[in-house]
Amino acid sequence: MVNDDQNIDIRNYFQIMMKRRWTIISVFSIIFVSILIYTLAATPIYQSTVRLVIEKENPNVVSIQEVMSVDASTSDYYQTQYKIIESRTIAREVINRLNLKNSEEFFPKVKETFLSNIKRSINQIKSSVQDTILSIFR
Repeated sequence: MVNDDQNIDIRNYFQIMMKRRWTIISVFSIIFVSILIYTLAATPIYQSTVRLVIEKENPNVVSIQEVMSVDASTSDYYQTQYKIIESRTIAREVINRLNLKNSEEFFPKVKETFLSNIKRSINQIKSSVQDTILSIFR
């Protein structure tokens, strides 16, 4: 037989939580604000990968000779395409078309310190709060 003292009801848990609600809210708020500041202060990093497929344009019709013979020009074709991609002219054209000269990923700025990131985030929050307050009174 189970004693009543050993039986813990869910109401008891709820009463304990209500009794300690300010402690729970305080701890949750501190953790939330800490994570928010860390997230806003973190330097964003974007990463991407690409796979470039070079294929020869062939007609859809296949003859027996093409299937049975080994084409030596295929290797030459791919080598030519690789050399074209490696050329500086193509690289320069890609940089110009994608405006990579102004990209922080290719030309990173000096990294900010953690404290300067926090200050910048706080200033952004302050200005958005000020804008919101001003828009309310207009």
